[in-house]
Amino acid sequence: MLTIIDTLMENNSTQKQDICKKFFEIISNNSICSKLYAKLYHKMIEKHDVFKTIFQEHVTEYLDNFKKIIYVSANIDYDQYCVYVKQIDAMKNFTLFLNQCVYYSICGIDEIIDIILYFQSQLREHMKDEEHINENEQMTDSLYLFIKDITDVIVFNENWEEIETNHQSLCEIQGAGKNNKIKFKLMDITDCINKISK
Repeated sequence: MLTIIDTLMENNSTQKQDICKKFFEIISNNSICSKLYAKLYHKMIEKHDVFKTIFQEHVTEYLDNFKKIIYVSANIDYDQYCVYVKQIDAMKNFTLFLNQCVYYSICGIDEIIDIILYFQSQLREHMKDEEHINENEQMTDSLYLFIKDITDVIVFNENWEEIETNHQSLCEIQGAGKNNKIKFKLMDITDCINKISK
């Protein structure tokens, strides 16, 4: 794979974007091989630093996608519901990939901490609004994946105490933008935090 990429990079620089686009499409459709993809992408960055820039663009796109979540009931429009499910799965898979990227120094722990704090801030702001409930569900799921998968790294960050405090306030907030799915996922996050504290 790396040899093919090297050849394409030498012969046709316009294909860089296409290679990365396809790479991230594969990542977004696979939740099992995120560690392998992170390892491969690390090697791609080592050989061609343009892939680091493209990675940052995808992180920005990932954050923007949370603002565009539109839930469509399967009873109303099944095709649009399938599009919604596909978007949610892609975001979850990219979250899993990001977790592995920390271990390969593709992105720093500070970037992940910034994402966690951003999600917590958005949740605190929108937890009372029913119109944001689907966005809230996805952010809560992503927070859980971050905290569950890379606690051994984030617990030593200087912002860990702030993350804990924010989480406590999210557990206490009541509102139409917080359903049982979100409540139970917050409880799962609490369990992860409690395991760290022991």
